[in-house]
Amino acid sequence: MRTPTILPKGLRPARFTMGLASAAVIATLAACDANTLDGIQSDLNNGDEVNINLSTNEDGDLVIGLSDDAQGGDTGGDGDAGGAAGGSFQVTFYNNTYDQLMTPPVVAIHDPSVHLFQVGEVASDAIQVIAEMGNNAPLVDFAVANPEVVSAAGVAGAAPFGAGESVSINLSTDAEGQVFSAVNMIICTNDGISGVDSVALPSGNEPVVIMARPYDAGTRVNQDDSYSFFPPPCRTTADGVTVDVNEAPLESPRAPIGAHAGQRTLPNTPAGRNWDFNTDSEVLRIEIVRN
Repeated sequence: MRTPTILPKGLRPARFTMGLASAAVIATLAACDANTLDGIQSDLNNGDEVNINLSTNEDGDLVIGLSDDAQGGDTGGDGDAGGAAGGSFQVTFYNNTYDQLMTPPVVAIHDPSVHLFQVGEVASDAIQVIAEMGNNAPLVDFAVANPEVVSAAGVAGAAPFGAGESVSINLSTDAEGQVFSAVNMIICTNDGISGVDSVALPSGNEPVVIMARPYDAGTRVNQDDSYSFFPPPCRTTADGVTVDVNEAPLESPRAPIGAHAGQRTLPNTPAGRNWDFNTDSEVLRIEIVRN
């Protein structure tokens, strides 16, 4: 299985409304680089079968998976259950931000019928306390209390990890057709989270790589002022003393989870810190490898 290609909505081929087989070929040729195209041509010249699998993630991007094995599952993207068998997997999270801290992500391998969070849906209480305070316990409790639908769950890492750092976890499942989800707090925000929902597990030796974006949990009003962030280390003065001010007001009612608007030039940020990011920033790189 080759690493999936993600083709953003604006780059979809105009003829994607054609039949699935034709659309898959057109989309693949539009998205793949020269080395990948050479590999496809080599497979075809040798009489090998090349499977092209299409799916979309929650941002509406087209995810293209290529498989050399007719029995292989689709490594796919968010919301794609795929067809991977059970096994042991190592999941690594890389902090891709300029200066943000991330809480250790809550992770689970689970049946596609269950979700840790969903873009477009109102956040659960368990997601709220992650987004506002970095409290993972309620969501972990939810996951481990559902053995019928959750094969494995836990927390990757033991402490917040900064820009350029990574945390990892190993998970195992005996079930087939399971998917992977993860969620964590972007710490220096009012209610920012990141993660993935229902990503297909790798069916072969090639890793699944997902670039996760920032989301607004919809539980707090974004104040765009670092004094309204969770303390510490975000709500501090220049000399490192925590400021005792009110938190950002609650959203009432809660807004659905959606793309974060981003943060720019925040006031009251400690000297030398920069917690800015754009709405389309790829704040986490998530790599899933079959052991």
